[in-house]
Amino acid sequence: MIMQQKENHKRRRRRRRRRRRRRKRRRDVMRGTS
Repeated sequence: MIMQQKENHKRRRRRRRRRRRRRKRRRDVMRGTS
């Protein structure tokens, strides 16, 4: 049970981190170039 829960947490965290960082970085780059 503990092993399955640990694997699920790793997969869920990786998907959320990639989507949030890409959106914030694109807005920062656009403002700096403006």
